[in-house]
Amino acid sequence: MVLSIAGIAFAVFCVWLTVRIVNRGERWAKWVLAGALILPPLYLLSYGPAHWLRGLGLIPVTTFDAAAKVLYAPLVWWRDAMGAIPKWFEAYVLWWIDFSG
Repeated sequence: MVLSIAGIAFAVFCVWLTVRIVNRGERWAKWVLAGALILPPLYLLSYGPAHWLRGLGLIPVTTFDAAAKVLYAPLVWWRDAMGAIPKWFEAYVLWWIDFSG
């Protein structure tokens, strides 16, 4: 339920920004819309490289575990709300873990 509401709110926000851009041509709205569309996928995709850096020993395991509990808490909420991690995301993370050796 919460994920549905957040998705609808995000869509409404993007439509509102698009209307601001089209009707008024405001530059700040263009930057905010670009950030709103680019940052969520980058956040999701950052989980794999973080595991890779941990696997290489560049991030200590205890530091990674402590930071991951805070930084990636929304992914845990996402998993809990959906009941499971989507297969594409699980395959993506496993690829990075295998890549790190």
